[in-house]
Amino acid sequence: MDKAGKQYWDKAWGAYDIPKEVNPRYGGLPNYVNRRFHEYFCQIFSNMNTHGKKVLEIGCARSVW
Repeated sequence: MDKAGKQYWDKAWGAYDIPKEVNPRYGGLPNYVNRRFHEYFCQIFSNMNTHGKKVLEIGCARSVW
């Protein structure tokens, strides 16, 4: 359930570009945190039985995460 509503989010995101997606294949220090998050989420979701379940995404401001 989105308690803020579509109008709020359209306004909040309307002034900003959507961030680029994470690419875990990019090496180097600038992408280190993204690679670690990617590894973590892959591990968590690979061990989770999601059949018939829903995932709740809680936004992280203007972050790709």
